[in-house]
Amino acid sequence: MDPATDQALVEEVLMGRKESYASIVDKYKNKIYGLLRSMGATPIDAQDLAQDTFVKAYFKLSQYQMENSFAAWLYKIAVNTLNDFYRKKIPIPIENVNEALEQKTQRGQHEQSANVPEQKYLNKELRGELRKLLYTLPEQYRLIMILKYSSDFSYREIASIVGISERKVSNSIFQAKKRLKKQLGQKGGDSFGLLESIANGKGII
Repeated sequence: MDPATDQALVEEVLMGRKESYASIVDKYKNKIYGLLRSMGATPIDAQDLAQDTFVKAYFKLSQYQMENSFAAWLYKIAVNTLNDFYRKKIPIPIENVNEALEQKTQRGQHEQSANVPEQKYLNKELRGELRKLLYTLPEQYRLIMILKYSSDFSYREIASIVGISERKVSNSIFQAKKRLKKQLGQKGGDSFGLLESIANGKGII
């Protein structure tokens, strides 16, 4: 993410060059879609919610404060859009999310195993296991972990997106990792790679 470029694009849009907004959309559409999918939205819902996010952001663009992270501002709109969506729908049972994620992971492993070098395949397998563990976390913990380890936001930016204090962000990450380790123990796993990845956050998302 390049804050300087983001601010320049925003300024261009506000000055009347509406075509510059397409560059913003191109830059963030996959990231926003990925966030929404990671938080349980179906592919179709994630596409619709991502589109809603960019429409809302466009009309609120004059409210964006240039000294702050544009990415964090946009992600906050995406999170609020998702929350509004879930308030109008029956929550997805966590077991259904886990089942769908496991099926997706297994399909990906089957498709890749024949052609991917062993170490790369093992890394994919590790990430798949970590993603499944991630879905056992409470929603806010999961969101914070995604924002930290997928998008590399600072604690301050995460606090702004989620609407909590930086201290609570730090504590949430600590508690989330603790829960992930506990889940791993309950599964009977003793993989050093999984434990190490959970400890340092790398490979979780």
